[in-house]
Amino acid sequence: MTENAEESNSELPLLSRHDFQSLIKNTLLFENYPVEEKADTKAKEQLIQNLVMTCLIAQKIVRDGDIETKNIEKIQTAFKINILESIEAKRGELNKLPNLLKLPFLISKFELAPQQIGWTKIAFYLAIVLKHHKLKSYYQRIIKRLKIACFYKTPIKTWILENLPHFSDDPACALQIDSLRDFLVELEIQTNNKTRRNQATEIRLCLEVALNPKRRKKIDRAIKKLNAKRKPRKKKPPQNLSARDFIQPTFQSNPNLNTTDDVENYQPALQTVCFESKDTEQSTASSTEVTVDNTGEPLLEYQTIPNALVRYNAPLQMVDLSVRQMFISQRELMLNSSVYLLSPKAYQLVFARLVKDCQLQEEILSREQLKLKTLATILLLSMITSIPVESLMIKGFVRQSGIFKLLKTKVYLHASFEITARKKKFEAHIFENEKAEIELPMPIKLVGFLANKRLLPTQTDVRDYIAQVRTELSLPYLSVHRIESALQVSLTRYIEGSNSHIAEIICRIPPISAPAKFYSSHMLNELITHYKNALVWLRKDTSFDLGFLETKKDYTTGSGQALTLSFVKSLLDDIFHTAVITSTSKFELFNNVSSYVWLIFCLTTGIRPNNRITHIHDIDLNEYSAQTLISDKPNRSVRNHRLVPICPTLVTTLTLYRWFLAKFAQLLHRRKWVNQVIKPILYEHDDSDNMLINLICEQGEKIATVKRGQIAEFIKPFFDIDPYFTRHFVRVQLEKRGVEMPIINGVIGHEKHRQEFFGRYSSGSKSAIYALADVFEAIANDLGLNDIKAKFQKIDKLLHLLPEQSSKPDETLDEKSSKKTKIDATTKTTA
Repeated sequence: MTENAEESNSELPLLSRHDFQSLIKNTLLFENYPVEEKADTKAKEQLIQNLVMTCLIAQKIVRDGDIETKNIEKIQTAFKINILESIEAKRGELNKLPNLLKLPFLISKFELAPQQIGWTKIAFYLAIVLKHHKLKSYYQRIIKRLKIACFYKTPIKTWILENLPHFSDDPACALQIDSLRDFLVELEIQTNNKTRRNQATEIRLCLEVALNPKRRKKIDRAIKKLNAKRKPRKKKPPQNLSARDFIQPTFQSNPNLNTTDDVENYQPALQTVCFESKDTEQSTASSTEVTVDNTGEPLLEYQTIPNALVRYNAPLQMVDLSVRQMFISQRELMLNSSVYLLSPKAYQLVFARLVKDCQLQEEILSREQLKLKTLATILLLSMITSIPVESLMIKGFVRQSGIFKLLKTKVYLHASFEITARKKKFEAHIFENEKAEIELPMPIKLVGFLANKRLLPTQTDVRDYIAQVRTELSLPYLSVHRIESALQVSLTRYIEGSNSHIAEIICRIPPISAPAKFYSSHMLNELITHYKNALVWLRKDTSFDLGFLETKKDYTTGSGQALTLSFVKSLLDDIFHTAVITSTSKFELFNNVSSYVWLIFCLTTGIRPNNRITHIHDIDLNEYSAQTLISDKPNRSVRNHRLVPICPTLVTTLTLYRWFLAKFAQLLHRRKWVNQVIKPILYEHDDSDNMLINLICEQGEKIATVKRGQIAEFIKPFFDIDPYFTRHFVRVQLEKRGVEMPIINGVIGHEKHRQEFFGRYSSGSKSAIYALADVFEAIANDLGLNDIKAKFQKIDKLLHLLPEQSSKPDETLDEKSSKKTKIDATTKTTA
């Protein structure tokens, strides 16, 4: 008989109640469990009967396919075993039990979910069947596998139970043995984790041998292969490479798109790999925007293009945001004479040629004409959207990717800038931006033609068409990449009023290369105007109709965490009057003043509000050239230094805060930590452990550094938002006040590789940074911080009057805030 015939005829044996009873008794005796002793005879008999009933119900479901509701309910119901009640639910006690009683012990003593109980009972039945076939090793194997899945609570252990079919009386439920075997095969194929795949394979092989014991030798080989350990590979000697060694790799060519005249030789499939950047001291979970902002320079490595499912799962970019767009942004620094770019006239010639080939209006087009029109449409759409040509060649991409929003009379290119949704709905007086997305109008005929196209060209067709255009227009440097980057180049270099930041937003550059787009604020019509100007510049030699750009939509778009200037001003006022002035002890006042100064420091510098702030102690407070050298990324491997100016108001604030520390140290001179921590700060000792801004613990026995999580809890009663809003606020304010983009990127820390403000390719100067102090001073005045001296005078008076520690329970900030609201309401009513 052949192997296929054996598989088709195999099935589980039909065992009676008597068979199960004798198998269970004999197994317990064999495993040295005293079944025949007179003591507790009744309890032992009850144990055997429970196990027999479990096997009968499982046999009805798995072998006979009887999935009535009552059977499903019974199989998922736990039972208690009186004879095992005295045993503690511990791993040591579990291991002492006979193998046959380990699964019933788990059901009886542990709190398992109904799904876990059901599959544990079925595993017990299969173990009895394997014992019937005298397959001891497989009997032990399936019990051990389910014991691990039930006892240990780690995801890697419980994965198999959570992913087995759910119990249901639906006929499509895969509970019968053949359906279960097919289900396990699919589960093995779907998972990429080797440990999880081995769990499903092990259970499937136990099912196989229970169905057909004659195939044991073959299954033994599969089990041996499953448990075999791979020989360790010889490790290559480590290479001393830095991040910059990977930023501009030598790109290998893709043979499908390579041409003899393409000197750039570009078209690889790349994947971005970033250095891990995790703040180990941070007490709150970081949002994705914060993680991107703290991530280092990207590494580029070669990889095959992922399938559609993997592309949709990318957390930071949609399907069209490939690494090629990142590569476009890395080339911004190239001169106009660079071979990586085309000349302005060349871009316009290529655009005109593509428009001409797209506008074939004959009623009946030949096959060659239709192919030519399709190729030109794909390349033209890529040229005006920066979507990779390769993506547009995917069947169904236009309709299914979610990038294009197709309506009856309009088509929009949709892109979102927000990953972490804000906690409150939009209110004009609170948030700068109504939405965190853009919708650029697109030519409906161009997109519609491609959306309805079933037969799309191949990469060979694209290569041949590019070679033809290159020859006819005498452009030896023309390539797919130069067409894809045309919009980015034109917005960055040739459009008046536009800049690299605008280009990053419109071209949807991935956040790892353009984190600044998370901190923007623009009107939609402003972006559409820049986009229109770029198309007008490109269509110079054609009559390409731009009527599709007319739209009635207009709203503010950009960062969802950017707050308005007026709201931040009122927030600071509320914090001062509700939290600082109403402190009930010296320790509470110290904490509140430190938190208040921490917020002012972030709002007038734009540095990353993480735990690194408290390590800044060497601040130059010279009135005319106040500055600080900041390194605020938490991970050393991606840390860089940048110069940040300090405005006069912040100089005054920090000076007054030092004076406050001196007064505080004078009043509490008996405390040990005062001499150890505060005095070295006042006398400017060069010690990295002496931080300028600190918090005191509740007992006042020691001093600890400020954590971002503490600031988040501090401002939560006033407005529930992550302290990172300060960075969004500063970046938006600098852009609104007309500061040049290179200076903003230099101060905020959004520079790109080879574009650092003080780098070898930059013409930036320290004087330009110092001049930015005037802008920060204007922001501080608009926030109402010009009366900071009067506020610290009130703090000084309060410091002398308050006791060290409050004798009564402190009011929470929520209670204080609600009390202030009632007082304000009463005052308004009286007035």
